[in-house]
Amino acid sequence: MGREWDRQYKSQLVLQEVMSGWMFFQSYFMRDAEAPSFQAGWTFMVWYVVMLFLFVNAGLWFQHRKIDRPVTSEAFRGYTKKSIIVGTIIGLLLAFVVMTATIMFTI
Repeated sequence: MGREWDRQYKSQLVLQEVMSGWMFFQSYFMRDAEAPSFQAGWTFMVWYVVMLFLFVNAGLWFQHRKIDRPVTSEAFRGYTKKSIIVGTIIGLLLAFVVMTATIMFTI
């Protein structure tokens, strides 16, 4: 993949840093919370773990399938940009589904 692989690797590192910074930011401001804000039952936790497992593995499967098929380097042109856009859209949809399910299960 050459140059496109370097772009993919660097963008993945940057996005991981942004996500870890966001999580530390949230934990810093929630450190003084007096009561736990979320108490889930076993059904929700099992559902959540299974869905997370399916989404992560489906994403990896599609990514590896895309990388293994082409034979020329021209097929990878723009792959990083497209994968970031698709990943962002799927991530936003998944976040909406998880937030909706969390609200429904806690009410």
